[in-house]
Amino acid sequence: MNTQLIADLYSTQNSPEKWPTLLDRLLPVVGAKAAGLIVVDFTGPVTDAPNQFGAVSSNQDKKVMAEYNRKYAKYEAPIVQKSLRMTPGEMVTDPGFHDIESIMQRPDIVFVREKMGLFHRFGVRLNDEKAWNDVIAFQYGLDRDNVTSEEFAQFSPYFPHIAQAVALGRMYDSIRERYSAVLTVLDRINLGMLLLRNDSTVILSNEFAKETIDRSNRLQVINGRLTSNGKFADDLKSAVSTIADTVIEGGKASSHYVRLGSDEETDSLLVELSPLIDSNSEVESNFKGVLALLIDPGRGLALNKEMIRRVYSLTPAETDIAELIAGEGLGYKLVAERRSVSIETVKTQSKALMGKMKASGRAGIIKKVLALGLPFK
Repeated sequence: MNTQLIADLYSTQNSPEKWPTLLDRLLPVVGAKAAGLIVVDFTGPVTDAPNQFGAVSSNQDKKVMAEYNRKYAKYEAPIVQKSLRMTPGEMVTDPGFHDIESIMQRPDIVFVREKMGLFHRFGVRLNDEKAWNDVIAFQYGLDRDNVTSEEFAQFSPYFPHIAQAVALGRMYDSIRERYSAVLTVLDRINLGMLLLRNDSTVILSNEFAKETIDRSNRLQVINGRLTSNGKFADDLKSAVSTIADTVIEGGKASSHYVRLGSDEETDSLLVELSPLIDSNSEVESNFKGVLALLIDPGRGLALNKEMIRRVYSLTPAETDIAELIAGEGLGYKLVAERRSVSIETVKTQSKALMGKMKASGRAGIIKKVLALGLPFK
């Protein structure tokens, strides 16, 4: 079983555009030629076709798939009804395949054979919800029969993770639909922002956060949960749980910082955790979680150099260092090279800069710069 593939499945909950690539990676597990996520939404108009492909493997032509959804999805009603009688994890095959001669004449089968080069197929129901039915389906080329028992056994360990990833993605989609304007704004902020449950499950994250996690050796999302590598994993997990249970008193909420790596390391991160209690149940009933800000000293921010100098009463040298650290994401060594001075000189000037800002380390300098205003793209 590919553990990295399982971890990557959970990254789809707020990045649905990753599904085609992940479906590609699942194809060899069952020896299939194509795959897709089929969505049956019973909350929509009754005139809608009963079966729609929500995502397909990247080797499928989008225009052809759109034509299939538009013209031929209605022929899927029998298999939809059959899947609804199945339990999650049980394999579903089209009942029409019991009569090969008849099904070969069915318009949807004719279309997929001629346009896609596919015939045999199977699906697995992902949930037992009443409002919707989601199925992952695999299709085979014209040169072979349907899935074997051995191939299905190889696929089975992946099933619960696919089901959970789809469920989390549906929840994220409902939140995105409700707060689309807010999320659009968050995606324009050059600062990683995540909403976490007390067990570190990621509910929401903006684009900058996803980019920061993807390029970082310190953070990753595994099984839908934000975690750190090595010795920092327990610190982050404990901090999220503790902060989530913090009671806000007198309008003040305590925050906690988790430093991942030393200030000398180029891939260090600072994670600021603040309690978020949704007393109005706008996210969900009685929600208690954490707002996490990811501060990456290696990623520059758009900043107002003159404002920083004026607010913190910096010397010209200190202002230049603040700009190179916060604005360009440089470490002490590169700052020294850029300014043609020794690294000891930079560290001395940085220490004075931090004293004026009341900051700790390069990430602390960036945090103080952020206090002057969020950095928008």
